[in-house]
Parts: sequence; structure tokens; C-alpha cells
Amino acid sequence: RNGYSFDEPDCVKAERAEYRRINNSALTFITECMAKPEGAEYENMCTSGVAYRLYCAWCKDYENGYAKTDGEFKAELAKYLGVDGDGLVEHRKNGNSYRGLTVKKDTFDRYYGDRW
Repeated sequence: RNGYSFDEPDCVKAERAEYRRINNSALTFITECMAKPEGAEYENMCTSGVAYRLYCAWCKDYENGYAKTDGEFKAELAKYLGVDGDGLVEHRKNGNSYRGLTVKKDTFDRYYGDRW
């Protein structure tokens, strides 16, 4: 009667989104290890290059060394933030940073030492 087009309950959509996040190393890193910068963190945002290196180091611990390429990581981050590629990066005096997100301090400290 519906042309074999079925409605999908919200709980199924939520489960699919969670399954996708768990099975995508970039999304897992973004949701668990990155956050919106606040206060002094905004001034100390790590550069996009450092963020990618931290993601790769994190993948060695949690993803058996498998990490997405820099381009794939940026694409996932842009999709997560709902921006196009041009709106992803913010040019700052210490280098390019991701607009609206930075690596959490505990993750930064764990993989990058005292350079915060």
C-alpha cells in the first residue's frame, strides 16, 4: 500500500547514528576528545595539524593503528559541524584551527605532553 516505503521509528534512527559513530574512528574521536573551546582554551586552540596528529596517536591506542587520512578526517569533521570545507578552518595567529572545536585538554596532555 505504501509502495514498500516504510517509516523508520526515531529509536532506529538514533541507534543507526550511534552505530555509525562507534564504527567511525574520526566521529568517535570528535565526540569523545574534542569540544567547543571556552575562555582561555580559545586562545590556546591547537592547530588543525596538531589535532590530526593527536587523532592519529589516539587511533594507535584505540583503533589498532587505523586512522583516516587527513582529508577524510576533515570531511567527517565538516559533516559533524554542518559546514562546508571552506567554513571548517579558522586562520589564527598560531596557525589554522578548526572553527568551533578544539582537542580537549586531557587528550592533548596525554598525547602531546606539556605543550598546551
